[in-house]
Amino acid sequence: MGNDIDNHFTIISDNKEQLTNIFNKFFNKLSNDCEVKLKKDKAIQVIHYSRNEPLIDIVDEILKNNNEVWVKNSWNSEDGHCGIAFGGYKSKTYSPLEVYEWIELDIDERGYYLM
Repeated sequence: MGNDIDNHFTIISDNKEQLTNIFNKFFNKLSNDCEVKLKKDKAIQVIHYSRNEPLIDIVDEILKNNNEVWVKNSWNSEDGHCGIAFGGYKSKTYSPLEVYEWIELDIDERGYYLM
């Protein structure tokens, strides 16, 4: 039995063509597992649902294969594991991939305390 994970991606770039290519490669073909929240010329926000592992590899691949892009994935899982992975170019300054993880309320605790 695994855990469902909600991966919340934000990707920004001044290069519209690059942003469109990223969307088509990583998110458009996964429409059953993705919910597009925002798609504009300079920004994309997508929720991508996965099992057992956050999608840090997508962030890493986008950063390795694209310049002038900034990407963030913040995730939370049913068992309370949460985190954020981000990096890229923002305001012409490059930040390498950083990943932070922590534990929050699990799904049962959220129901007990917050509902």
